[in-house]
Amino acid sequence: MRVVLGVFYLLHFLPRWLFKGLAWGLGNLLYLLSPARRRVGRYNLRQAFPELDERARNRLLRQHYQLFMLGLLDHAYLWYGSPARLRKLIRIEGLDALPEGPQLWLAPHFNGLAAGGQRIVLERACSAVYVQQKNPVLDWFMQERRERFGNCRMLSRQAGVRAILQAYKDGFQLHYSPDLDYGARDAVFVPFFGQLAATVTALPRLAKITRARVVPMVTTMEPHGYTIRFHPGWSDYPTEDVKADVRRMNAWLEDMIRQYPAQYFWLHKRYKTRPAGERNPYQDD
Repeated sequence: MRVVLGVFYLLHFLPRWLFKGLAWGLGNLLYLLSPARRRVGRYNLRQAFPELDERARNRLLRQHYQLFMLGLLDHAYLWYGSPARLRKLIRIEGLDALPEGPQLWLAPHFNGLAAGGQRIVLERACSAVYVQQKNPVLDWFMQERRERFGNCRMLSRQAGVRAILQAYKDGFQLHYSPDLDYGARDAVFVPFFGQLAATVTALPRLAKITRARVVPMVTTMEPHGYTIRFHPGWSDYPTEDVKADVRRMNAWLEDMIRQYPAQYFWLHKRYKTRPAGERNPYQDD
C-alpha cells in the first residue's frame, strides 16, 4: 500500500492532459477485464435508460469507466496538490448564495464526489461521514489527506449522530452522500428509475435533528477539471412523511443523472437489497 501511495505522489507532478490519455486507455482495459462489474453497470443502465438501445448503453458504460479512471488518477492532485492547484482544477458555482445557518450538503456519488469534498474545505468548514478502511495504513492516510487543510473533520459512521451534532456545534457543515444501497437497516423501499431501491432515511432524519437546510451539491467533470454546483436549498423539508422525503431525494437525483449520464456511479449494486420475497437481480444478470 505504501508503494501505491508513493506512486500517486509521483503522479501529482504530471500534467492533467496526460491523465486524460491514461484514463482513456486504462478505463477501456478495466472495462474489458471486469465482466462481473460490467454486468452490474449494464443492468443499472437498463433500469435508468430503457429508451436507449444496447449499443448506446454500452457506449455510456465504457465512457463511465474512462471517467471513473480519470477520477481515480486525479486523487494524486487531491491528496498532494496545493490549495492553488485545487482551486484552479475545481471551480465552485453558487457558494455565495448559500443560506445562513446549519446546512446539510447532499452530495451524490458522481465521479467528482471526492474532488468536491476536498475542494470545498478551502472555502467552508466541513465535516463528512466516512467508512473505515480495512487496511489501517490506507484508513489513516485517507483521513489525514482529507483533513490536511485544517478545515475538515472526518466522522466515522460508527461515531453516530452525536459526532455530527458536535461538528455542527463547532461550526462545521455536513457533506453527506446517502444515495447508495447500505442495506435494509434504517432504509425504506422507494422508486429509483422505476424500480424499488432500499434508500436510507438518514437525510430527512438528520435534517430534522440538526435543523439544517438540505442544500444539494453536485460535482461534475468538465473540460477544465471539475465544477461544484450548489443548488437551491430545499424548503419544507423534511415533512412528516419520511418515505415521501426519501423519494424526493431519489427524484432529484434522477434529474441530475439525466444531465450527466456517464458520470454517476453505475458500478454499484444499487438494487441489491430487495423487499421480502424478491431475489437479488445481480445474481441473474
